[in-house]
Amino acid sequence: MSVDHAREFFAAHDGLIYFYETGHWWMVECQEVEPTPERPCGLKYSLAFFGPDDCCVVRFDNSHAVKVRGKPNPTAYDHWHRIDDRERPVPYEFTSVERLLDDFMEAVDRHLPPNLRSS
Repeated sequence: MSVDHAREFFAAHDGLIYFYETGHWWMVECQEVEPTPERPCGLKYSLAFFGPDDCCVVRFDNSHAVKVRGKPNPTAYDHWHRIDDRERPVPYEFTSVERLLDDFMEAVDRHLPPNLRSS
């Protein structure tokens, strides 16, 4: 049986908080759960990025269902929130822990000064 090191790393860092010198910060929440139709990956997660004023700027999570326009019932649990998208959470297609972390850090980088960006 192969080991999913990214998944183990993600789950092991539940509660991690990282602070930037600018006052920005981000937090990881991740718990392994039984796979369900709502959380087929078997993870309940939240990655949240905050500005210096402690206001959430970006969040990726699967904590609740999201209504999708044109569909009668909430169908997506994986979604993300943006401070500039005040309407509704946007469905997010979870494909892997690596992709989730990359997408989150890419969104974080858009809100940081150039010298603090990861790329």
